[in-house]
Amino acid sequence: MDFRRISPHRKTERQFYVLALSKSHVRLFACDMHGFREMELGGAVPEGMSEAMKYTDAEKQSQSHTLSSRPGQSPQGMGHGHGVGRDDEKMRAEEYFREVSAGVADILRGDRSPMVLAAVEYLVPIYRKVNRYAHLLDELIHGSPDRLSGRELHTKAVELMRHQIMKDRF
Repeated sequence: MDFRRISPHRKTERQFYVLALSKSHVRLFACDMHGFREMELGGAVPEGMSEAMKYTDAEKQSQSHTLSSRPGQSPQGMGHGHGVGRDDEKMRAEEYFREVSAGVADILRGDRSPMVLAAVEYLVPIYRKVNRYAHLLDELIHGSPDRLSGRELHTKAVELMRHQIMKDRF
């Protein structure tokens, strides 16, 4: 691939990560200024929101039950949940991102390298709310990461990291 393994003795290169996050996919890249490699996430991180929500949705369905207010009336469904619509979708995204964040934090446990987030803007505050990786940068790659190759994400992240390095020097 395009990744040059960074030697711990080589202090001139700065390792960083790129987390490409959307509702349908999660990719994590280990990078330096010259290359990248996509990290294997295994079962530590859900592949997408539908995978993360399959157990939550099944649990909500089992909590739903029917009630009849009077004998002879047809039963009416009564669900226990948070409603439908925008708030429900935001809560689903938050739960999904909570699982992603926990998995990423486990994978990167003990690492102090900065991480750049690539996501559509409306998802960023939801992810930041549940993020558990202490070195997530404020700068981000805007737009859908699903439309970008690993090389394109790396190129955009290198520009952000150059900016970050210059900021750190002054």
